[in-house]
Amino acid sequence: MGPWPSHQSLMLSGLASTQQATLRVQIGYKGLSRRPQGLCTVLHARECLKRISTRSCAQVLDEAAAPAHLANEHNVDDDDSNGNGNKASSNKEASKKSLGGEQDMLGDERHQSGSEEEGAATMHGAAAEIQQESLRLLDWPAVCSQVACFASTPMAADQILQRGLPMGASKDGSEQLQQETHEALQAELSLEGIQDIRAMLCAVDEGRSLHPLHLTAIASTLLAAASVEESIPLEHRALRCAAQGIRGSLPDLAASIYQCIHRKDGRVLDEASEKLGAIRRQRQENLKSLRLAMEDWARSMHRKGAAERSQVVVRRNRLCVAVKAGRQSDLPRGSMTLATSSTGSTIYMDPEPTVALNNAEAMLSGQEEEEEARILAALSALVAAQSARIWEILNAITALDVCVARAGHAAWCSGRRPRFLAPEEAAQHGSVQVQGMRHPLLLQNALAPLPELPSAASDDVDVSYLDSFGAPGADVLRQSSPAPAEGAEQHQMQERQKAPQAVDFSVPLGVSVVTLTGPNTGGKTASLKALGLTAAMAKAGLFLPLQAPKGETGTPVLIWFDRILADVGDSQNLQASLSTFSGHIRRVSTILDSLTEHSLVLLDEVGSGTDPTEGAALAAALLDALASRALLTLATTHHASLKDMAAKDRRFCNAGVEFNLMTLKPTYRLMWQSVGASNALAVAEGLGFDPLVIQEARKVAEDASLSVSGAGQRAEALRESLAGELEQAQAIAQAAQAARQKADEDIVRAQSSLKELKEQEEAQKVSSRAADDKVKLAEKQAELDKAVHQFRSGSLTAEAARQIIAQVRASAPQVGPAAFDLNADSQADVAADWAPRSGETVRLLTVGGSNGQVLSGPDAKGKLTIKVGKLVMQARLQDLEPLQQDRKKARQKSTPFSKRQAPQKSKSEDAAQEPAAMTVQFEHNTRDIRGMRADDVASVIDEAIASNPSGSSIFVVHGMGTGRLRAEVHRVMKQHSQITRFALDEPSGGGCTMAVIR
Repeated sequence: MGPWPSHQSLMLSGLASTQQATLRVQIGYKGLSRRPQGLCTVLHARECLKRISTRSCAQVLDEAAAPAHLANEHNVDDDDSNGNGNKASSNKEASKKSLGGEQDMLGDERHQSGSEEEGAATMHGAAAEIQQESLRLLDWPAVCSQVACFASTPMAADQILQRGLPMGASKDGSEQLQQETHEALQAELSLEGIQDIRAMLCAVDEGRSLHPLHLTAIASTLLAAASVEESIPLEHRALRCAAQGIRGSLPDLAASIYQCIHRKDGRVLDEASEKLGAIRRQRQENLKSLRLAMEDWARSMHRKGAAERSQVVVRRNRLCVAVKAGRQSDLPRGSMTLATSSTGSTIYMDPEPTVALNNAEAMLSGQEEEEEARILAALSALVAAQSARIWEILNAITALDVCVARAGHAAWCSGRRPRFLAPEEAAQHGSVQVQGMRHPLLLQNALAPLPELPSAASDDVDVSYLDSFGAPGADVLRQSSPAPAEGAEQHQMQERQKAPQAVDFSVPLGVSVVTLTGPNTGGKTASLKALGLTAAMAKAGLFLPLQAPKGETGTPVLIWFDRILADVGDSQNLQASLSTFSGHIRRVSTILDSLTEHSLVLLDEVGSGTDPTEGAALAAALLDALASRALLTLATTHHASLKDMAAKDRRFCNAGVEFNLMTLKPTYRLMWQSVGASNALAVAEGLGFDPLVIQEARKVAEDASLSVSGAGQRAEALRESLAGELEQAQAIAQAAQAARQKADEDIVRAQSSLKELKEQEEAQKVSSRAADDKVKLAEKQAELDKAVHQFRSGSLTAEAARQIIAQVRASAPQVGPAAFDLNADSQADVAADWAPRSGETVRLLTVGGSNGQVLSGPDAKGKLTIKVGKLVMQARLQDLEPLQQDRKKARQKSTPFSKRQAPQKSKSEDAAQEPAAMTVQFEHNTRDIRGMRADDVASVIDEAIASNPSGSSIFVVHGMGTGRLRAEVHRVMKQHSQITRFALDEPSGGGCTMAVIR
């Protein structure tokens, strides 16, 4: 049996219809006042919600029926709190409107303050209408459709499609939107688990009970909202501000729903109420008895031949057996006939002994449905009690998802964050400096396909269950999926096309009117719209799809425009009796009434649609007025007189779209400080127009050119001349720069050569001093060898030998810090005569100089057992040293004349018989290889042998470390033909090897 009753629930037809009618009365209410006794009112649901954290869902639902005295108290509260209730209702209506209001492509005006400048951005009446109409003419809704495809939730997608992207009501507001987009790109937020619950909230606000899956969708959304808010990094302040309304997202309400409803399959749990659990247990036992009894009757009828098969079937929601017509008497008296087959040969009967069980099943089934309906109604009331707060959370989630959508759009088009200029900056740089702007709609076909719009969550929920047991109007929870973004499907089917030509907007300093000229189909209108979309995208927090030159990482900058007003396209309206010219004039008139000193005005084909002379005069007067009343105006035109205004007024500037006369095709590049020729005849010829007509037109144009546009042609010739001179100057500057760079390189090389010469000179001096020291050291070494020989032969006393060694050492050249003090008692000499005894306290060199007690002497491997504190460990003899008092005793046992002798480890037996030579460590016979590679050891030893005389000693300092360098040193020395013997230098503690040169 499934978790939910089907249309074939086991109940009597009459009982079913009666109970369904009753349930329709209880569940199908239109308002909270119609709820029957025993179901939660909104006020009492609030009291229940307060106890959720300390009581189980079953306890809360069992207490949902408010006592009479509580109901009276609630009535008093209603009277006393009408103001608060009205306020909550107002907030709820505002929340609903923000998520599904009327279409408004202006979007929300966010981050407003009380300043006069920012307050001017707020538009009403005709100003708002012309602003909305202007954005529509600039194809702003299509850009919003692109962004909507990157939303994660249907709420955000619907808001962007219906109301447009929110725009900053001030420069600070737009910068806040830009920062939100930047942080959303870095945070990579996941809105998984957020579902579209708008229709569900509307249903509970109207007093309807929700489907269990709708309730779990609300719980899932609340928990996911809290998770999203917690996942925003603390340093992303703009995002955290946007998500501020999510905090405190009713986790107790979500927990209450999940205590009663299974979060995956939507099954009402037995634990939802004690009554429901008892009913289901009783029904399960009754159904088991009913099935066993009915199966026995089916087998009995089959054995008697009264039935074709031993089968239990369902008719009229009751279990029964199929009996052959005429064999009804085989069943006991009082058996019920439920139905007859279409042929009349089979009678479906309920045996008299099972009638009571079937009746009980029908009754228990109805009780279970009624209890489930009561639980769902109570949970729906809990949701209704918090509906206003849930709307607020949903609004915050939607605002956060809009930030995510803007970030997704920026990543899709490789957008770059713009920066708004302060007024003082604009006075120094110009109002717009955007290089490589690409029209976002023309760019769409060159990028990856747009993702699909998110679908409404309620589309995935089957609400047939609510209809089956009598919740009228449950289908209001169904929503249609949002329409796909404009051009999205066509875009995905088309092949990827080449990216559109990027346009540079570099408005010169002090210019407030730009006259854009050039041929038809040359890209004037597209450039006009691109500038309008640039301003709108920056204002709405979108990144700009730029194609910057290689190596250029500059930030696009522009001033913040409070209003973007445009007259683009044909304004003809036959129904309103408006011609093309009349429509333009009416729209421009509205623009003049609505603009401010911070507005951007875009006019396409200004002064067209009427007599050229009068149209040009009207356009000139209009542009002159806009030069002082608007911050920036961009107007496309073919009137020659408008092209000449830049030569008379510094507030004007010309820009032309480039046209290739060789290919007779436009390049779509925008050339600033240039007049673009209309090239109408070339365009017509390129489009396949009649050649004879073109030829005649050229003659007429040549005659007319003698009296028209003379100043423009002279200006163009002057521009070409200046452009040539500029190219020559740039070439000279580049050559000078290259020469300077070469001179700098020569200076650097000369300085480097001089430094090398000085280093070589210094090295020669050092080498000369080293050679002198080497000769002197050889002489002193000979004196030492002679003293040792005399001491061993007995012709020289130890005291005399000491004096000679001291004299030699004093007169020898200065040696490095590794020199050995012949008069000092070495630690190795002391350690050689010292053997620790059991119980003696020693100092361990390997554990930071800690003191330890010897427990036992050396074992077969020469290791002693030492106890340091509570730690017992093994240590080598060379890792130990006696304490201070023991060291003095060891000195007394040592020889009176301490000396460093040549190593006694032989490479052969003959070498071992040679007398030991007295050795002294100097700087010239010491090589420090610590930090070198093992491959370099052989070359260092060869160099040391070559630098020292035969019979002398060399010292190779390799350190303790891992022992790898020491092993390599010993390997090389063992195989070297010029080394007679070698051994570790004891005073160094094993960090140096001493060898004798043959």
